Amino acid sequence: MPFKSLAMTLISMVNGNGYPVIVSDRAISLPDSKQKVILPTTNQETYSPTPVADFRVKTAIIKDILCVAFAGEVNSIEQVYDWIVDFFLHRPINVQTYEEMLNEIQYGNEISVLFALGGSEFTENRLMVAYSGEWIRDQSKEQLDIISCGTGAARWTEHFVHYAPYLEETGIRSVDCKQRALLSCISFLSHEQKTTELLQDGWGGGFDVVYYEKGQFHRYENLSYAFYYCNAGTPDRLISYSIIHNSYLQGNAIVRNLAADNPKIHIIKQFRDQEPLEQKLLTLDCKSYEVVSCIFIYKDGKYHSDLVVFVDDTDPSAPPMLYTTIVGDKFGVQYRPIYIDKLKEAVRLYLN
Repeated sequence: MPFKSLAMTLISMVNGNGYPVIVSDRAISLPDSKQKVILPTTNQETYSPTPVADFRVKTAIIKDILCVAFAGEVNSIEQVYDWIVDFFLHRPINVQTYEEMLNEIQYGNEISVLFALGGSEFTENRLMVAYSGEWIRDQSKEQLDIISCGTGAARWTEHFVHYAPYLEETGIRSVDCKQRALLSCISFLSHEQKTTELLQDGWGGGFDVVYYEKGQFHRYENLSYAFYYCNAGTPDRLISYSIIHNSYLQGNAIVRNLAADNPKIHIIKQFRDQEPLEQKLLTLDCKSYEVVSCIFIYKDGKYHSDLVVFVDDTDPSAPPMLYTTIVGDKFGVQYRPIYIDKLKEAVRLYLN
């Protein structure tokens, strides 16, 4: 099904050391028009018009072992998504039915689709992958295979390949692969805090990360991206700027932007949302055991650099790294001391 697609989006599948991760942005763009839109990542309206008009979750997980990612025209995507769901409604998902689906499915050049099949038929975390459209593939780094599509593909791939060697490895391959994807996500989120450059190309607005482990696809649940300011002369003084908490409900992304002055909840719908969520039923109450942090460092009153830090705790009995508190009408965010200590230590090491 080869064709050329110039979708204003980013879909990327990264396979590092045998642990696949699928990343998709959330922006839905109208190439022939520009408008201002409120960004879930900032809680604010873009200061200049961009092609971005809305936001969607562009990945779907079907029966835990099939992940499909979409790019392109929304109505066509929803029709294809419905067809795939109907196809597997009364069929098991396996190699045979997967290949039958690929042979029968039909769609035009207005969309691109990535299919990834896992499950018990495969060993060593392997997947059967098919994709259609114009994709960039990069295998320039050992043990790293990246395929990406959309207007964000080239920039995402270049960034990922360039910074891959700088990750401090944990020795656990599955953790390293997921962390590498999350650190790339926050790098582009931090860029979006400062400029609409990415949005002008029709991509951004947040990211959804799907990883494959132990024979099933999973979404990154209760993950937070945190942003801070810091002066190089006082590295122990971190000023919280923004916290973006991500969770999922019925396939929809729930983004809690925990800005101290105006916290908001944003619902990012999946394609073909069957059961619309009511925002009034959601609360700001949330917590994160894994936090990806970006620290904007200033020196002599001028911007100096960004420092990205990933902090987590694999102990299921440990307290969260951050959590919200609501007492009366007062909203706040509390931090586990070890989390703040690790951020301060990272800043000191970086500056020295």
